[in-house]
Amino acid sequence: MPSLKKTYNADHDAEVKGQWMPLAGGEVLIARHGNAAFNKAIAAASAPHRAIIAAGKATPEQIRDINAKGISEAILLGWRGFDEEYSLTAAYALLIDQPDFADDIMVMSQQRERFQKMDVQEAGPSS
Repeated sequence: MPSLKKTYNADHDAEVKGQWMPLAGGEVLIARHGNAAFNKAIAAASAPHRAIIAAGKATPEQIRDINAKGISEAILLGWRGFDEEYSLTAAYALLIDQPDFADDIMVMSQQRERFQKMDVQEAGPSS
C-alpha cells in the first residue's frame, strides 16, 4: 500500500545544500526551489522594486534580474564539467544571458522527487 509519508519524505539537507544533476554533458548543483535561502534572496532582490511590482509595472528585465539573483544565490550552487568556471557572478550572468538555461535550472529545482529521501531498499545494494 502506498505511503504518503514516504512519498513526501523530503531530504531537507539536499533541499538547501543541493544535489548534483546532469545537464548538457556536465553537472549542476541544484537546491530546491522555495527553500528558505531562496525566499530570502528573492525578498532582498525585489525590495528596491516593491512599489512597481505591486503596481504591476515591473519590466521583464527587472523580473529577470530579480529571479537571476535569487537563483544564483540560492538554487544554482555550482557546476562542473563545463568550459566556464563556476562563480556566483558567472552564474548570475549566464542566467541573465541565457533564458533557456534559467528555465532548465528552475524546472530541475522544482522536481520534488529529486529531493526525496531514499529508503535503503530503494537505493539498491551498496558497492
